[in-house]
Amino acid sequence: MYLRATVEIIAALFAVFGLYSAVRLITQKLFGSEKIFLVVEIKERADAENAYMLIREAMSAFLVTSSCRVAVIVSPELSENETLLRAVELWGVEYYIAEKE
Repeated sequence: MYLRATVEIIAALFAVFGLYSAVRLITQKLFGSEKIFLVVEIKERADAENAYMLIREAMSAFLVTSSCRVAVIVSPELSENETLLRAVELWGVEYYIAEKE
């Protein structure tokens, strides 16, 4: 009897959390700012070689923003990296070269 009540309470808590998450996501999509987007920063050669994975991870989270935009910012010395350029072209994300500091 107590076990069943505990399981029902836990299930109800998960249902409330799921409803809250869905309402929050829909509200963000409808009323969120179009000026907010996700950025992948490529600073090192290892980042450039893992660009496909990094961009894919950002694309999986882009529903959180209302703009649905993902951009890649690259250091000037890595701007011609072939792996990075292929990943940017494949995913169709915005591509920016950072200014030297």
